[in-house]
Amino acid sequence: MRRAPVTWILIGLNVAAFLVTGDLSGMEFDGVHMIRFGADVGALTLGGQWWRLTTSMFLHFSFFHIASNMVCLFFLGRMAERTLGSWVFLSVYVIAGVAGSLVSGTVHPLVVGAGASGAVFGIAGVLLPVFSRRRNGPAWTDGPTANGRFMSVAKFSVYNLIYSFAPGIDATAHFGGFAAGIALGIALQTPVASPLSSRRLSRSLVTALVLLTGGAVWARGFRRSFLATDMYDLSSIPDPSAAVSAAPPDAPALERRLHQAPDSASLYVALAAADGNAGEIEEAVAVLRRGVRRMPQNVELLTGLGSAELNTGDFSRATVAFDRALRLAPGSADLRYDLATALFDRAEVEVEQPGGRDSATADVRRILAFPADTNAEMRALQLAARQLLAK
Repeated sequence: MRRAPVTWILIGLNVAAFLVTGDLSGMEFDGVHMIRFGADVGALTLGGQWWRLTTSMFLHFSFFHIASNMVCLFFLGRMAERTLGSWVFLSVYVIAGVAGSLVSGTVHPLVVGAGASGAVFGIAGVLLPVFSRRRNGPAWTDGPTANGRFMSVAKFSVYNLIYSFAPGIDATAHFGGFAAGIALGIALQTPVASPLSSRRLSRSLVTALVLLTGGAVWARGFRRSFLATDMYDLSSIPDPSAAVSAAPPDAPALERRLHQAPDSASLYVALAAADGNAGEIEEAVAVLRRGVRRMPQNVELLTGLGSAELNTGDFSRATVAFDRALRLAPGSADLRYDLATALFDRAEVEVEQPGGRDSATADVRRILAFPADTNAEMRALQLAARQLLAK
């Protein structure tokens, strides 16, 4: 602790925030609770609640979430703090964390984000340029030792950046923090034994200022186009928890917004939902078909269309929509189940029709070919499919 006090303090703050959050929410780490405690939601953050850029860095959704981040912070943080000094290390941690939150909130304005991973990736990013200049350093950072540390950080970065694309992980925060770290590392790139000169510090601060100012201007420009057209204007909600109960605009208002932003998939979905709530099911289907014609590769629209077609009883069209969506997102267990449901519903109709048993058998075989994994619903559906053919 004597050689890396800031690292230990940051770990302590993250753990304390996790314990307090869990205690006050009854260990229910869902989106609503996390928003109340300061999680990053782009529509709220970019709407003026900028403090969420920092508070979200100390919040975590689960024990595994905080444990994995703190283990990485323990190893990378001590290395960076001993190399850069405590104050520079702390500055990098905060700047990278804010950058990660800013990018995440801008790219995914309605997604609840939290965690120290953006800051941790920023530490990894800053070390790569710094360790690439390793002459005249002390024994633990000189020559082959520094090269080994460079390779260790590089391997960590590559592996974890690839893992960032796993379901449920916010890759944008990781890449945002990592990019900020790289930029700061280039600004700090001097022989590791060199003292922190005023020129070196000024160069780093200017880099940070340019990064954050440019990011904020970009984010606010994005906010204007997003919040003006999205189905919820979360920036006007004083209580973050009220976001979940905000009433959506009516269909005419959504149609006007869609005219202004014809490439907004969320607006098509919102307009279809408004039509559906009004009992205009066919109109809802027509809206989603219109969206799919304009954006044929959009998974959200294809999924919505498949669900709408199911509600109208057009199981063949639903199957086609879900099939197209699954081809675009082959790792989605939810889409596999949606497609299997559409296939089962169609098979139920086909098996009762003269000459339809072959088609029903083909649909059932597709259902049985899906991996059940630990999905109890999929296993139950596959069992029902077997029983359907046994009749």
